[in-house]
Amino acid sequence: MAYFTPHTLEWFKALGAINSLQAAATKQILDLAGKPDVCGNCGDAPANDYVVVGVKFDLKTDATIRLCSDCRDIRSKMHGESFSHLNSKTPDLKTAAQRAETTIKTQWKTVAKYYTVGWMGPIEVVEAQYSHISQSIATIKNNISYNLPIVIFQSRESPPKSIITAIPYKNLDGNPYNCRLAITSKLSQEKVRLLNDFSQAFWFLIDNELLPSPRSGDELERKIIEWCGKSLIRC
Repeated sequence: MAYFTPHTLEWFKALGAINSLQAAATKQILDLAGKPDVCGNCGDAPANDYVVVGVKFDLKTDATIRLCSDCRDIRSKMHGESFSHLNSKTPDLKTAAQRAETTIKTQWKTVAKYYTVGWMGPIEVVEAQYSHISQSIATIKNNISYNLPIVIFQSRESPPKSIITAIPYKNLDGNPYNCRLAITSKLSQEKVRLLNDFSQAFWFLIDNELLPSPRSGDELERKIIEWCGKSLIRC
């Protein structure tokens, strides 16, 4: 799940949307402290960044907070709140978005060397058209991310000799960007990684509204052409 680093502009905007009083109080504390890397409750340092367990800024973004150990313990005991340390290896939403966009913009030429790229959905429509995917999705069918498109990679021959279908699904931790590739011919591990990475970046950007929804007419196609050129989606 995505998150905002506490005390950044994005974080204040997200907090203000659900609790404007807390956002204003935190800003006042930081102004008095003269720096952002302090506890958002009392202004003390050192302070650590936490996910507030079970609380979200919105459907896609976990709520986060920066607290000293005393304020964390007080809030846990008095209000029953639970906190988990932010994993420093997990990028925040802005960083993750930059990485995903970079993946699309740097890998598309390699993808386009072998395939054209398209997208469609829902899974029932895709399965009716590409029956080879049925066996591949049997174990994940109940976990498919229905709000995300299925990505279709077709080799450049006419008609295509190889069709690879990338299906997004959720795993046990709720990550909706896992990728199951349904293939019609054997793929090298290098190509598996390439198509996995490209598909996951594509889904992340759509899910976080950084690329247009496939349901928005031809806006998504226009944006992909703007980023990558026509050769990615057309023979």
